[in-house]
Amino acid sequence: SSSSSNSRSRDGAAKKAGSSTKNRKEKKDGKNKKKRGATESPAQPDSGSGTSDNHHFTLAICLALAWYGHKTYCSMQLENMRLFSLLTEVERETSFASEQVWYYGFYKKVNSGLAAGDGYTQVVRGLMHENTTEFPTTINALERFNVWPEVVVGCLHHWFLLANQWLDPSAKADTCYGTCECFTFDAEDTNERLSTCTGLGQPVYFYLECIWQLAGLHAAALFYLCYQLGGGNLDCGVAGIIAMAFNHMHMCRYQRGPPLRESFAFPFFVLQLALVVSALRHRAVHSFDAWMLSVVTFCFSISWQLAQFALLTQSTAVFAVYLLGYIPSRLHNTLQGSVVAGYVPTIVLMMGNMFSINALLLQFAASAMVGAAVAGDGRSLLARVLVGAAVVVCTGALRVAVAAATGAGADGGHITQLLAANMGMAEHDFHTKLYACAPEFLPMTEEYGDLSRTLLLPVAVLVAARVLYLVGADGVAGEKAERRAKPEHVYMVLQTAWFTLMAGLFMRLKLFWVSAVIAVASVVASKEFVCGGLVGRSEEKAVPHGALLVALLAASAFVGWGNFYQGFVFEDQWEGGTMVDLVEWAQASTAPDEAFAGPMPITSLVWGSANRPIVNHPHYETTQMRDITVQVYSTHSRLEDKDVWELFRNLSTTYVILDRDLCAFRWKRGDDPRFKGCGLTQVFDKIVMPERGKSRLPFCKRWGDNLDAERNMRLFDQVFSNEQFTVLKVLKPGGRRIKAQFKKRKQRREDP
Repeated sequence: SSSSSNSRSRDGAAKKAGSSTKNRKEKKDGKNKKKRGATESPAQPDSGSGTSDNHHFTLAICLALAWYGHKTYCSMQLENMRLFSLLTEVERETSFASEQVWYYGFYKKVNSGLAAGDGYTQVVRGLMHENTTEFPTTINALERFNVWPEVVVGCLHHWFLLANQWLDPSAKADTCYGTCECFTFDAEDTNERLSTCTGLGQPVYFYLECIWQLAGLHAAALFYLCYQLGGGNLDCGVAGIIAMAFNHMHMCRYQRGPPLRESFAFPFFVLQLALVVSALRHRAVHSFDAWMLSVVTFCFSISWQLAQFALLTQSTAVFAVYLLGYIPSRLHNTLQGSVVAGYVPTIVLMMGNMFSINALLLQFAASAMVGAAVAGDGRSLLARVLVGAAVVVCTGALRVAVAAATGAGADGGHITQLLAANMGMAEHDFHTKLYACAPEFLPMTEEYGDLSRTLLLPVAVLVAARVLYLVGADGVAGEKAERRAKPEHVYMVLQTAWFTLMAGLFMRLKLFWVSAVIAVASVVASKEFVCGGLVGRSEEKAVPHGALLVALLAASAFVGWGNFYQGFVFEDQWEGGTMVDLVEWAQASTAPDEAFAGPMPITSLVWGSANRPIVNHPHYETTQMRDITVQVYSTHSRLEDKDVWELFRNLSTTYVILDRDLCAFRWKRGDDPRFKGCGLTQVFDKIVMPERGKSRLPFCKRWGDNLDAERNMRLFDQVFSNEQFTVLKVLKPGGRRIKAQFKKRKQRREDP
């Protein structure tokens, strides 16, 4: 008995010693993890992590297929819609509408500068002292505009040509060193012999190829986002790509407007969403993950001036997940800090752009991180509500202080005014009316029905409802109960709610909304999400989840397949002969230092394609440019010729472009009530100059329709005219027209 007792004592001591050794080892491992830079909290079991080599290989194959498929689909659509390969260089540039050709013009500047032998420093210095976009003012284009993508792509194209020249020294420059193919063909309408070139050596094709690669990144990132939301389930990624194909017309504009800022920026934002969701899913952000999140955030914010607003919604959604108790303060602050760390270099590269410095994102993220650090974890519901209120108050105080210190509030005031006007809280002024009368800045209407017919929206609503139900159940169960809702699902539903509000106000932002809706709806492919909590573990296998998915896919394909197939078979031909005529005339008949003014889409074309100075442009983010735009658009007012002439003389303008379609308001959609009062003459009559006599015809009508009786021929001279455009030369004081021109025009008027 004594021997047995001693034996048990020795065994007990050995067990305690082993337990103590194990505890010390676990503590040591925990310290090593913290040293490696991991921010962790206890994680729930992850049933769908898929850590096998075969799983990772399959994931890589799926990502590559999504990338290649979307890249090919978008490039094919552009070719089908415009017969892009059969357009001349000028026609290709004029097919980029409005701000697209304006941004493309910066790429041409970089490309031509490097091709001419200018050094990289000289090219960048030229952009920093740019005097042709707001003639005669010299501005820093890198500080004012998000044109760093064009700088990077221009350098890449230059290096591409140098590499091909080095690989094949015998290749000639006229064939882009063997990277392009040139051919001639007959134009159908004029039978004129035209020549054009295709291939990556051509600047426009290399530019587009970069955009197609980013379009591929968009699809791959969306697949990865859905995969992470589904708990590492490949089925969720596949479901997301299928939904993307069925609703492609509403989720991107790569094929319609390749040079748009969103084409460069949005793929990085989708990837950034996937990284945030991955961190929430694993309840950890390692050092490499935080670094990647910052890099992707930087790529997004440097490419688009609207990035700060999307990142603000993300910051508020992550903070809300923390307040609901689903993530610890340490993880919250790491995510917020990584986003801010990625945004700050944007301010540096844009050389202190005031619009970026005054971003509400920085003020809210700073307040949220301080609030979370002070409040910590495990607080009661009332305490968390107080923390949220304190963060909002602190953000408002910082907003006022930063705006007062930088004086940048006035530049972004038109956005606040536009939001208030769209929500019926304020009256429209001239600037907000320009936005509100553009179709892409109107609230969504048809999109809700289109997404419902493919069952995307109903499925997303059901998934969101289940997530909110689980959040409510967690709240009722109390703090100590096990959480049923997953933080990545809660975050994505909150993020989608923000995007729903954004797209509901401005249709242009629907690309955020549709991608988020696809991600939320893809969770339906996760059997764990659909069946978890509804049936017991023993009964879960009996649920025919696969059959339900097949039925859902079949019902969705009834309409969705037709949408997808339409992208393959739709064919059209670009027609812009009047714009080509204008550009070719400007190149041949005007001096390089003579400035143009007119409608923003047309001046963009003249600057980007004809390389002529312009007075106004589509980048509408400064008070000075908005004031200049009002003066330029006074051609649609009822001012006398002398008043208009004095305005353009003060702006150092040589030529004024009049667009007959814009003057006659023929470019809107018929009698759509949404565009009521959108004619520019109506805007001037009601908002800008209501006291002016309405008996006088608008300036653009008097000169565009050649009503000689009401024109002062000593102030302007008509130097170009076609079916759409009229160009007037602003004569110098006391200037007279040449008699031969006067007689010729008089004979033309008298000749029936």
